[in-house]
Amino acid sequence: MVISRGAESLSVPRLEAGDCLDQATFHERYQAMPSHFRAELIGGMVIVPSPLSSQHGQYHALIMGWLTNYWGATPGVRAQDNATTILGATSEPQPDGALVIDREHG
Repeated sequence: MVISRGAESLSVPRLEAGDCLDQATFHERYQAMPSHFRAELIGGMVIVPSPLSSQHGQYHALIMGWLTNYWGATPGVRAQDNATTILGATSEPQPDGALVIDREHG
C-alpha cells in the first residue's frame, strides 16, 4: 500500500490478521488503512474482527446502558464506547465498552 503525505509517498504494508507487531508499527499501519477497516492489537498480534451480529448489538446496548448509568452515579469514573485504547508496547484494542477510573480517584 502506498500512502501520500504532501510531496512524499511512503510504502506501508497492509495490516493482516495474525501479524505480530509492536504498538507503534501497528498504529502507523492502521492509520494508513481505509477508514472502514477495523483491527486491534492484542498482546502483539493483529486481530481483524468479524462483522458484528444483531445479538452482539443487543448485548452491547445493554452493557452501554449499564456503564452510562454507573458513570452518572459514580464520581471519578467515565464510560467509553468503542474507543481505541493504547495499553502499552504490545496492545492497542478497541473495546466495545470501557469504564475508566480517573487518575485522581485511583
